[in-house]
Amino acid sequence: MLCLLYPELALLAPSKVEGSEAEGRSRGVCLVCRVKKGDGLYPHLACGHNSPRLVDLMRRLDIRQKRLLGTLPRTTQIIFGERQSLENALRLLRSTRMPVARHRLDELLLRQLIALRTAELNRINPDWERKVERVARFRSAAGLARMERRTPRADYYLLRRISENSHTSAATLARLARHPYIAIRETVARHPNTPVPTLRALCRDTRQPLWYLVAFNPNTPPALREKLRGRIRRRGLRRPPVYR
Repeated sequence: MLCLLYPELALLAPSKVEGSEAEGRSRGVCLVCRVKKGDGLYPHLACGHNSPRLVDLMRRLDIRQKRLLGTLPRTTQIIFGERQSLENALRLLRSTRMPVARHRLDELLLRQLIALRTAELNRINPDWERKVERVARFRSAAGLARMERRTPRADYYLLRRISENSHTSAATLARLARHPYIAIRETVARHPNTPVPTLRALCRDTRQPLWYLVAFNPNTPPALREKLRGRIRRRGLRRPPVYR
């Protein structure tokens, strides 16, 4: 059911699979799992992968999955996570014993899917890999500010890396505090360079309880820090820990 997770397989796989569905039925071999029907521990069971009803069901599930994925923004942290999963699958494939033809097909599909994700990252932000590597080496607040202004808003991953850099300036963190990605706002709430007005604004964020992170930020004013920690203590008294 890889096609449910990666719809591109529906476009890539048919041109590489040897044989047809009719040919598979005539030989009694499933073209999906490559198992001869009637073999194995349970000879009375058939896999049913060549059933027209199953093929139609998989097609409708693929359409539904595409509709669901279409409602989510395709930002870089999602695409990069998908690419990492595919690269892990490729590494595991190299140590897996299977027929040579199946191994070559799976490796080809995985490499094509990885290339599709890389191209998608570069469409959002050209030369994406090099920019991500540069962020970790930056020691200049001006350089980080310049990169933050040039980074597309959909590049959630790179903006998060900028917010995590210890040399990021207060002005850059103040801009990043208004970003819709919660992980970026969480990093800003923890960052020691975040300015006090931004910390106060994050305390009023109704989307997430960022005030908890602000309470432990070293740049938080003592009066505000004590107020927030008092809120933590009061909530702790009302909600004792549950031991399982």
